[in-house]
Amino acid sequence: MCESNGNVITLNNLTNSGSINDAINANQNASLAGNVVVVSEVTSTSFTINPRNGSVFNRLIYRSAAPCRNADRMTSLSRLDQLPKLELKGWVDATFSTAKGDSRSTTGLTRRAVEFKLTPMLAAESKVAGNNSGHASKTDPAHSWKKIVEPVEPFLHAVTQQLVRQARDFDPQLVPFAEHALNGSGKHLRSTLVALAASCFGKPDESHVRVAVIIEMVHLATLVHDDVMDEAEIRRGIPTVASKWGNEIAVLFGDCLFAQALKLAAGFPTPEVCRAVSMATNTVCTGEIIQTQQRLNFVASRRDYFRVIEMKTGELFTLSCDLAAFLSSATDEQRSALKEFGAAFGTAYQVFDDCVDLYGTEADAGKSLGTDLAKGKLTWPLLLVWDRANAKDRAELEAAIKNWQPENLGLINKLLLRYETFEPSVREIEKFLELARRALRVMPNSAGRAGLSAMTDFLAQQTAALAVQ
Repeated sequence: MCESNGNVITLNNLTNSGSINDAINANQNASLAGNVVVVSEVTSTSFTINPRNGSVFNRLIYRSAAPCRNADRMTSLSRLDQLPKLELKGWVDATFSTAKGDSRSTTGLTRRAVEFKLTPMLAAESKVAGNNSGHASKTDPAHSWKKIVEPVEPFLHAVTQQLVRQARDFDPQLVPFAEHALNGSGKHLRSTLVALAASCFGKPDESHVRVAVIIEMVHLATLVHDDVMDEAEIRRGIPTVASKWGNEIAVLFGDCLFAQALKLAAGFPTPEVCRAVSMATNTVCTGEIIQTQQRLNFVASRRDYFRVIEMKTGELFTLSCDLAAFLSSATDEQRSALKEFGAAFGTAYQVFDDCVDLYGTEADAGKSLGTDLAKGKLTWPLLLVWDRANAKDRAELEAAIKNWQPENLGLINKLLLRYETFEPSVREIEKFLELARRALRVMPNSAGRAGLSAMTDFLAQQTAALAVQ
């Protein structure tokens, strides 16, 4: 069976090597070139994929809820979690097995469906990622992001420099915590939103930089507190404040970040900025509290899911766009439109983040994954399973999350596959991204508007990339 969704072609319910190869070869045509092929829900215990000569596609992804092993023909790497880093040009025969209980070939990396990715390179240049080839793929999401932020890089650099200065403004004994939190890498989505929203009306100025710094500090404060509650060890590829210095320090330092952000906001000549930042901070914290109250409560979480994520995530995206418009003397209609954009984009981003926790990899996410499950946070894919499941599976899902153990991941993965939650999650993201794009229609044609629109395309691209991680 072949299903096409944009650039992703999924081959489902294939029972043996012959049916897999027949399905792949039958769909190797001009429209498939450069696309992604996903092979999922294979029922045979082993199979070999061997496309015809000349059959080329960008990536092949194999998915199975069972542990898998790689054949020595494919790579000499011995650990499955290294496989996604391998890049190859053209095609090689690749044999995978879903046989269980083979201690010589199975891996401990079974926290989600195992997936293999093959990406074109010259055969003579095949290498493990990390060896810099000096060339960025045109379809690489990071390449797209670079194009989006390139026009506002001076702005983002100014934000980074101010964050560094803010870290040094803390009490000397707090400076190590501040430098650790504020100097972490990240895409600075909210700062980018400030810059691009301001660019809808002209060139961003120093007041926009200050607002971006304030919002980044509020955001970082929420992350510091989140990491305490989630017991997360990694954030943006580095240890969290909580894992490095303990929960007590992390909670108090998060409070300091909130206070410092409000202090900066109070420095504006108009009270509007401080008022907006205070109200947004209150909304974010309220959303976090509601979500915490509703842990393990499927009925309440399903009912309030989108309201909560608009509060806890969408609010700061909304604030970024709104204050950028306010400081640019935008009309009421333009300010309202940018607020709508921020809310819709932020909501889409949170649904995406929920999907990353279940379908992504820690290497790509740069943070601890699986913490939502461990803490009983009911994210969108899980709520979809609960919605669709029969009574037996629903009871098993509830029990697995209520009495969480790492080995319960196998059941979660099976339920996610059985009730096909990925595609409807993607559709939900696309729905909010379309709302965001519509909100931009009232904005004047400008580099800023083009950049905001490109951000929605970037998030759509990142979402599609989850299918190939």
